[in-house]
Amino acid sequence: MKNLFILFFAVVFISLNAAAPAGVQQLLRGRAIQCEGNWSGHLQGFAFDGRDKLYWVFNQHLVQTDLKGKLLNATMLKREPGFKNHGGDPCFANGLIYVPYCGSGFNAELNGNPSYNFVQVYDEKDLSLVKSYSIPEVIYGAGAIAFADGNFFVAGGRPANMPGNTVYEYSPEFKLLKTHQLEFNSHLGIQSMAFDGKNFWFGCYSVRHGSAFRTGRDFKVNGYYNFSGAYGMIPLDGRKILLASPADGKKSGGKAAVADPGKMRKTVARLELDDEGRIFYNGKECPHAKLPGKLKNFRRKHIVISVPRKLPAEKVVSAVSAVSQWISADFDIVLQ
Repeated sequence: MKNLFILFFAVVFISLNAAAPAGVQQLLRGRAIQCEGNWSGHLQGFAFDGRDKLYWVFNQHLVQTDLKGKLLNATMLKREPGFKNHGGDPCFANGLIYVPYCGSGFNAELNGNPSYNFVQVYDEKDLSLVKSYSIPEVIYGAGAIAFADGNFFVAGGRPANMPGNTVYEYSPEFKLLKTHQLEFNSHLGIQSMAFDGKNFWFGCYSVRHGSAFRTGRDFKVNGYYNFSGAYGMIPLDGRKILLASPADGKKSGGKAAVADPGKMRKTVARLELDDEGRIFYNGKECPHAKLPGKLKNFRRKHIVISVPRKLPAEKVVSAVSAVSQWISADFDIVLQ
């Protein structure tokens, strides 16, 4: 019986791995990837074609490499007439690379500048510019784009004194369909975003709860993380992600490695909210601005908060804010 169980497990394991595309399997092996070459500005993000190529965007360059980081092709991002040149975190869809382009500078509107934001589309074969779409609805800078359920989603800059972040949903022809408000504050806005088939991932330079967060399709936050996702994240298998960062000692370079967000934290407490937004721990209500002493000083771990489905968003945000004030060390909060 034991041998049969082992055989069954082995067959399932092999079948699951065989189901993953070869390119994903190669990335999941965990070998660090160094993007070959030095490029203008710093790394803004990257995208995966699902097969055998990565597309890295720096301030002024789009770079194509294989999955080991070997340079295959590169091009200067097309400069929109009269504007600055600032590419953002791209996405790959239908043989094309979509690059958000911030024409007036990230958060430049704060200095009285008008909004000039675009999505530039490049062909995967030769990196030639296919089309450029103006997206005037986006303000404070187009910094990241993701493709999900047939539509495109764009996010970007945000003034420090303005709460939340905005995600703009577009049709394939980049006609604005709707906007989504994220009840989440971040430093300088959203720098990267990706979709894993179920959740959206967002990377920021700095936020109250970490540097990355995750939402469902409804854009309700369901996870906070301490790792930095500002330079690009590529979901691989529903569990692991390929995480990008500037190359060591080279602001003009890029690198990436596989990360497992689930292993970066450990649950130290499970809290519950009632229908009025009150916080409970082990069946007892937590006094305002106070959490049991044993949970106050921990690092790189997380708290799970169970949230009633019908609880208003403002009460959820209030509870998360209260919990964050109780704890001085690094932590994650996961909403369930």
